[in-house]
Amino acid sequence: MEIYLSRALSVIVGEVLLSSLIMSEPAWDLPVLSCLNSFIFSLKKNLEEKVANPMDFLKHLKDPVGRTRSAVRAADYLETTLKLLKIKLQLSGKWRFNVTGDKRVTENLGLSALHTVFLREHNRLVSELRKLNPHWDGEKLYQESRKIVVAIIQIITYRDYLPLLLAEETSKWIPSYSGYNENVDPTVSNVFSLAFRFGHVSVRPFVSRLDDSFQPLGSFSHVPLHLAFCAPWRIIMEGGIDPLIRGMVVDHAKLMKQNQLLVEELQNHLFEQTEVMGLDLAALNMQRGRDHGLPGYNDWRRFCGLSQPRNIDEFSEVLGNSKLAKKFMELYGTPDNIDLWIGAVAEPFVPRGRVGPLLACIIGTQFRNLRDGDRFWWEKPGVFTPQQLHALRKISLSKVFCDNTHIKKIPRDVFKVNSYPENFVDCHEIDTLDLSPWKDEPESVTKGMQLSKVCQK
Repeated sequence: MEIYLSRALSVIVGEVLLSSLIMSEPAWDLPVLSCLNSFIFSLKKNLEEKVANPMDFLKHLKDPVGRTRSAVRAADYLETTLKLLKIKLQLSGKWRFNVTGDKRVTENLGLSALHTVFLREHNRLVSELRKLNPHWDGEKLYQESRKIVVAIIQIITYRDYLPLLLAEETSKWIPSYSGYNENVDPTVSNVFSLAFRFGHVSVRPFVSRLDDSFQPLGSFSHVPLHLAFCAPWRIIMEGGIDPLIRGMVVDHAKLMKQNQLLVEELQNHLFEQTEVMGLDLAALNMQRGRDHGLPGYNDWRRFCGLSQPRNIDEFSEVLGNSKLAKKFMELYGTPDNIDLWIGAVAEPFVPRGRVGPLLACIIGTQFRNLRDGDRFWWEKPGVFTPQQLHALRKISLSKVFCDNTHIKKIPRDVFKVNSYPENFVDCHEIDTLDLSPWKDEPESVTKGMQLSKVCQK
């Protein structure tokens, strides 16, 4: 395992680190509680500290009478346990961990795997740039590597992912880049934060993990989705991130169908292992829109220049499904009242795309604003040199996977459905990122060369 200690240890990250320490403490046992409870309880038990049961604190936190005082006690408790954890990690210097700065990274295994991959990519770039420019200090190495990783994510998102999502609508909503526009607000809109949750309808009911031969990983191959939430210990104890990456590369996403939008695992068993009862993700999405005061379905259709159906016949035409339109009308009375999320995901896909017209508009508009209003967009003149831009255009998510895992064969385009072995190639056949354009001569050498030219004259 590789280990990098971040500047701040969040509660959830602490759980990841604790889970990782199992490798050096075979007697440790991680109970399946919640993300928070698992962290606190395991730390208390395994460091053998004589402190109160964290469940007591959680009960107090839920008690309106003692909330303020207990919250302070809980905060003090967590601060103490994090300090103990940091000390133990420092004493266990031989162990290496993957840490991210967002506590939500442990929400699902695929998310944890991708965070880990890009953390490794950052550190890989630091190592390569240090060889190329031994005179660079740590801050320079960090900032340049960060800058490259940001560019990689931007390229992969806009060049490889969005065209598959929006298809023929891509150029309509995200035309070719024409430069930075200071009048464009790149802020993530409220409506986008809800609309982009369309991805929930493409989630499969299980997590797939494959071995080196892209075959099911024994008893760990297919884990029901509800057992994979807030369970980073599965990465440590059940094969690492490589099997997860292989599973994501081979398995296709769930196809959104009007008669089956959300799988049972998300509709009735969300966070079942960490909550009192399983939650309904679709209900949460719709309630989120209401809590945020977002206008209804037809208002957003109008915003996007689309028709606003007024009756069953018009709505049936929009959905291409009279039976579904009738159900909506029975529940909401009028299309004006339909919650944005459910109305948007129910629309038929745009040609060759994976979202309907309304989502294509909201998503496309947001991503265009994110690009055009970004002063540091990778294509903006002056951000990278022409030589660096040429090198960056060769990157791919496939190569990022190859460079940061033990995977040896990979599809050239991991976003499309691929079959093993016919659609796979050796990693060395995929274009690599040439870092030579980042070679920077030390200032002393540059000045020396200038002085030499002056002397020659």
